[in-house]
Amino acid sequence: MKIHPKPSAAFASIAGWALLLVLIFTPALGAAESSGGFRPTWDLIMRWVNFIILVAIIVKFARRPLADFIAGKRDEIAYQLKRLEEQKVAASARAKEVYHQLDDSRERLERIKTRIIGQGRQRQQEIIDQARSESRLILEGTRRKIDNQLREAKENLRTEMVDSAVDLALERLPQQITAADNQKLLEKYLTETNA
Repeated sequence: MKIHPKPSAAFASIAGWALLLVLIFTPALGAAESSGGFRPTWDLIMRWVNFIILVAIIVKFARRPLADFIAGKRDEIAYQLKRLEEQKVAASARAKEVYHQLDDSRERLERIKTRIIGQGRQRQQEIIDQARSESRLILEGTRRKIDNQLREAKENLRTEMVDSAVDLALERLPQQITAADNQKLLEKYLTETNA
């Protein structure tokens, strides 16, 4: 850290330089008088003295506010840089978190997709098994209906054949059975019923 001299020491230093300049230009002043005019040299010296006084006043009164202003700006810029660096770190951390969440979401999506596909295949198999079971039941019911219809058709056919045979027998028997045959059948019937 740079240590600044006290304002009075700076003023004394400037005043010393001004006096030294006056002493240096004094021989020139004498030469100027002899050449015809002291006024141009005096004006030059006074300009330098005024400049030195102006510099001394600026150093005395403006040095502290100017130094404070520059220090304040430096602190403000350092604070803004620090804040921006913190924001950068926070944004970087947030970006990493978002990437991590994105990776987790992808993994979760894959797991959900796999589970849904598995459930779909399981449901598909259940539907196929249910359809097979229903088709088996329908086939069994159809077979039973067909068997019943066949049995009924056979019974109807048998009944019709028996009826036809009886009708046919009733038509032909009276012509072919004689009174002797009728007597034999009656005796046979009576012996079977008595026994």
